[in-house]
Amino acid sequence: MSKKIKLDPKNFNLHTVSGMELLENSVKDVGVIESIAVDAKGEIISGNARFETFEKLGLTPKIVELADNEYPVIQTKLEGEKRVKAALYANTVSQKNINLDYDLIQEIAVEEFGIDVEEVGVELIDTLNIDSFFDQSENPETKNEKNVLCPHCGKDINKNASDYENDGNH
Repeated sequence: MSKKIKLDPKNFNLHTVSGMELLENSVKDVGVIESIAVDAKGEIISGNARFETFEKLGLTPKIVELADNEYPVIQTKLEGEKRVKAALYANTVSQKNINLDYDLIQEIAVEEFGIDVEEVGVELIDTLNIDSFFDQSENPETKNEKNVLCPHCGKDINKNASDYENDGNH
């Protein structure tokens, strides 16, 4: 494998400003707690945002080649408060930094490779039928709104539509 790590030019995650800031704060605060996966040519499969952050902070990559039956473990010296903060960052950074490019997923994963993206956890919405957001009744003026749940976090987005940020977080 090449020692040169390259960003994925067709990264499915566009990331969010707040997620990238949180990722940078995490690395500055508790250090590296998650790795990057690359293919044989050094192109990133998972970890484009981490790579950008590591590079920005001047960190040096340590490449570990794995056999098919191995997995990487990052051992740290974190204890106490720093360890707890690291566990929180590990879960919140990924949640706050997701902004999937559904058009690119459709183009590459579905159309080019025929992948059933729902099988890997991606929910694609083909078309929006505004009538589906209302209970069907004979009188359109008496239709009641349905609860619409965010497919990513499960929150009712009807009640908090104004809380929905442009970067996909609420």
